[in-house]
Amino acid sequence: MLEAQGFIVQEWHRFEKTFRFDAWCDRMKLPKAEKEALNEWIGQAPDPIKRAFRIEIKDNRVVSFQGEAMIAKAVKRG
Repeated sequence: MLEAQGFIVQEWHRFEKTFRFDAWCDRMKLPKAEKEALNEWIGQAPDPIKRAFRIEIKDNRVVSFQGEAMIAKAVKRG
């Protein structure tokens, strides 16, 4: 997408990142009902999914999960 907008990607790094569920939901501006539905849906995920995303649950509440993030260094062409 950067290159399509006229940038040259000089460097990029992909890394795993732990997200705190409540803070993440707040940043996404999820309404309370959607947050509760997501908490329930994640809580019912199969164990292999919970392990893959390192989902931490305490007292039936999702505490955190792990995803991927990327940081890029790009410069505008010419």
